[in-house]
Parts: sequence; C-alpha cells; structure tokens
Amino acid sequence: MGKWERVKLGDICDVITDGVHNTPKLEIAGVPLLDGADIENMRIINNNPTKFISLETDKILSKRCKPMANDILVSSRGSIGKIAIVEDQQDFNIMGNIILCRPKQGRLNSKYVGYYLVKNTATLKNTSHGSSQKGLYLSQMRSFTIPIPPIEIQKKISQTLDTASELIALRKKQLAELDNLIKAVFYDMFGDPVINTNKWKMDNFGDHLVTIDSGWSPKCHDYAAIDGAWGVLKLSAVTSGKFSVMDNKTLPNDLTPDLSIEVYPGDLLFTRKNTKELVGACAYVFETQSKLMISDIIFRLVIKPDLSKIYLWKLFNNENFKKKIQSIANGSAGSMPNISKSRLLLLTIPVPPIDLQNQFAEVVTKIEEQKTIVQKAFDESQYLFDSLMSQYFE
Repeated sequence: MGKWERVKLGDICDVITDGVHNTPKLEIAGVPLLDGADIENMRIINNNPTKFISLETDKILSKRCKPMANDILVSSRGSIGKIAIVEDQQDFNIMGNIILCRPKQGRLNSKYVGYYLVKNTATLKNTSHGSSQKGLYLSQMRSFTIPIPPIEIQKKISQTLDTASELIALRKKQLAELDNLIKAVFYDMFGDPVINTNKWKMDNFGDHLVTIDSGWSPKCHDYAAIDGAWGVLKLSAVTSGKFSVMDNKTLPNDLTPDLSIEVYPGDLLFTRKNTKELVGACAYVFETQSKLMISDIIFRLVIKPDLSKIYLWKLFNNENFKKKIQSIANGSAGSMPNISKSRLLLLTIPVPPIDLQNQFAEVVTKIEEQKTIVQKAFDESQYLFDSLMSQYFE
C-alpha cells in the first residue's frame, strides 16, 4: 500500500459515540437492542434478537446514538475489536459495549475502515485499558489513526476484500452443508439414537470393545512436532469432533516415546476429561503424521469387528446422544468432569446390523472426501484474504 496520510478517526468521522450504558427496560417485542456479542466478521449476526426496547425508549436513546446505514460498529468490552458494517437502514439500537463510528461522506469508505480495523484488532486490544475489565474508550477510538488513500482506491480495496471474504463464506457454507448431510443420513438410516426410534438392540458399550488405550502427558515443548520429531496430542486435537493433526506438542529429546500409544489412521479417539460441554468428544483419524502419541486425557477406543468405528464416531458426536455420554462424567466441585473406563463400558448404545453400519460408513467416507476438497479451497481462500490484508494494510 502507498504512503498515504495517516489521520485520526476523530478528524474524519462525523460521529464517534457508544450506546446506552445502563440496560433500559426491556420488552418482549419492539426495537432490537444489540450488544457486542451480536457483531462479528464485518456483519451484524443478530438474526434472532432476544433484547427489545419500546419505540419510546428507542426515541430517547436515539438522542445519544442511533445506527444508520454505513456506520461502523466496534465491540469495546469483552471480545474487543469485533467489527460490523451497517449495510442498510436497519432499525435497532446498541448497548454501551459497542462504539459507533460514522465516517464523513466522500472522505471515507466504511468497509475500507472496517477491514483496516479487522487487520489491526490486536492494536485495538492493546489500546484498551481498565482495572476490573479492559475496555476500549471513545477517546482512544477518536485518537486511532488510519491511512487514507483517495476514496476510489478505498472502494477498490474494499471490493477486492469483499470478493475474497465472500469466497471464504461460501466455503464455510459448503462445509456446514456437508456436515448437515452426514447428520441427515444418520437420522435417515438409524433414527434418534436416544429414544431408539428404530428399535435397534441396546448393548453395553463394553460388549463391543477390545480395549481402551490410555495415553501419556509428559511435560512437552509448546510448539507442534515437525520434521520427524515425536509429539503428544493436545486435547484440542479431538475436541471439535474432527481430528486436528497440528494440535500437538513436541516431546523433548531426552524423553523416550511410547510406541504403543502412537496414533494411526483408523484410530477412534475420545476425550475422557474436559469441560462439561466438551467432555466425551470423539474423533476418527482419517490421516495423521507419524510419531504422534495420545495424551492421558484422551482414550483410544479399540473396537470389535461387529461395530463400525465411523458409525460409533457419529453416534458419540450426535447432539442428543452426546448429552447421554456427558451425563456419565463425574468430578468434584471445581474440577473438570471425567469419564472413567468403568462408566464408559456400561454406557448403553444402539447397535444396528453391521451391514447397515458399514453402508453408512461408506457414505460418510465419500462425504469426508468432498469435505477435504472444500477444506483445501477454504484454506486457499483464507490465505488469499490474509495476503491481501497484509498487502493493503502493512
């Protein structure tokens, strides 16, 4: 980007203000009242508003702040620096944890400013201060400087970044649709696994297990293992329900790896310990690098041939069945819930005919292959977007 003049936002915005600081009387309907959680990724994400104020209250609050088309919204508390552009004249108002910036017409392109702020989120966070909870203040926002190229260049930059951003959004949507397809196929073939709508036989999980392998958690380096080094999986390698090979830590050279707990393609991994919402997450390993070991908070489930590991993977990650798994976790107050081997063995699961399980596994494998292709396209789109952001704003 050229050596453009840097100008304070306060000098090139007609308005920089924030919303109401004390929550007004809320109604069951009326004008939506947004807070910082309702903005992200340059968009307002409040599709189903839960907070409303009356028209009379909105009129009073509008004396201080009323969002208009092309205004820039910046979250100023909690997750500081999330950005949204008001793309049309929507009727809503905002809480005090959102700062509103209204650029001077003809001088600033709102999306250009928004993208610049996204690129400099870390700077916004570092600018914030406060004792109990850090916050971004109006004075700091007014003093924040931004390079100002000619308006036509601003528009061109924002249009290019919009195109790259839309590609990312498209890939995300495709990945979500493929995930939803797998869920739909599961319900179509097996029904609800909790109420067992298809009346499959119910067995103790232990009846279909060969063994449960436990891992090892030595003190490791904070960086991921590369170039043939040994590593130990972090909890986050499994938490999302999809195996993440780069979520590992490098084993120090003075420690001897345990070959018996190395991860291989076809392994089924299970988090025995985590927060209440995440304990019991399960991931199937389609591909992995060599020399990675499971940690002591991850089980490897070694299954008998009469149960498909891919069926079990999707069963354990089913939204309804996951609650059943989480219910067998226990732990003392203040500690993370833990699922013991003995409790997991007694977990009752629906067991459809193995032929049907295998048919499902074939479908899932094909969909996962498509997801891999889309994921690669997503990664390339994200790389393009990040490269453009660096080119324009660094």
